[in-house]
Amino acid sequence: MKTEVEEVSIGGFWTEEDKAICASVLGSDAFTYLTKCGGAISEGLVAASVLADLQNKLQNLVEADGQSLRWNYAIFWQLSRTKSGAVVLGWGDGSCREPHDGEIGFATSFGAGDASSVTRQKIRKRVLQRLHSAFAGADEEDYAPGIDQVTDTEIFFLASMHFSFPHHVGGPGKVFAAGRPLWIPNNDLKVTPANYCYRGFLANAAGFKTIVLLPFKAGVLEVGSIQNVPESAEALQTIRSMFLGTYNTSPAIKKHEENGSVQISPGSTKIFGKDLNISQPSATKGADPSKVDGGSRDEQKSSGGDSMLLPNLRKALDLLMALE
Repeated sequence: MKTEVEEVSIGGFWTEEDKAICASVLGSDAFTYLTKCGGAISEGLVAASVLADLQNKLQNLVEADGQSLRWNYAIFWQLSRTKSGAVVLGWGDGSCREPHDGEIGFATSFGAGDASSVTRQKIRKRVLQRLHSAFAGADEEDYAPGIDQVTDTEIFFLASMHFSFPHHVGGPGKVFAAGRPLWIPNNDLKVTPANYCYRGFLANAAGFKTIVLLPFKAGVLEVGSIQNVPESAEALQTIRSMFLGTYNTSPAIKKHEENGSVQISPGSTKIFGKDLNISQPSATKGADPSKVDGGSRDEQKSSGGDSMLLPNLRKALDLLMALE
């Protein structure tokens, strides 16, 4: 028998059964983050600007033939504003693919229609539908019913759509605040795919062995691979060049990449070719992303930015800071 949770978590009421199932699939850290703060911030975000041809740039990182570096997924966490005007990194767009048979570390995650596999699929779809009902906009499409089998890669990718990160929070938020790329695993910082972010449980379950976070003025690019990709200045420059559509061979990686050459144009946020512009509209079409950075979260607070927050959003941001 389902019982309603006594306190109201962000995203509506959660039954004890839903809480247990979602935590088992997403990981307890991710579920707590979403229901206490992160999911609320991701609702109703307005992208500060839209990068030209963003979907194709991400697909190129994942699917381009003849490239020495091919990633299993690429996500751009875009500089966005909440309804109150607070600056956060929200889902901009993404692309992913399943591992090929020949890739190191590839292992099928399906049984041949066995009972455990069927049960796992039902649970994953239920989690995705619950996340959609809790955090997605009314006009956003629910992808779960149309997916035959939700793979490890897909559950990581689709769940990621509901996350967002203020400065200094989570892997993307911390990298954006620092203005320096982070290659994971990082032994010096003791950062691994399993702990780099609130989504680390999902990333580890999907078998990602290498994750790279690269900051730009408009947001943070995140790419991941199931293979062990050695870190090098050349590899960072290759990722950057493929994303920007340039072929500059200079290995220098400067703070925030000094990417003033990035072209901005009106456009729509898409995933799997679906238009998501209704839920993530562009506030300043054609704007220079460097002009909507807004400085650090501390600077925003000192200037009175937090004083305009709606009650739930104020609570969410306060909780986020407590979770750092």
